[in-house]
Amino acid sequence: MDRHSRRIRQKAARTITSFFLNTFYRKLSSLLKPITPITPAKYL
Repeated sequence: MDRHSRRIRQKAARTITSFFLNTFYRKLSSLLKPITPITPAKYL
């Protein structure tokens, strides 16, 4: 039971982290787009 809940918590944390990373990357790319034509995806 404890292991199961821990697994669910890890999965939720990973989903939330990826969601925040996606939002942050979208904001960053939209901010960098007018400055430079080179997309940040090239450096990832």
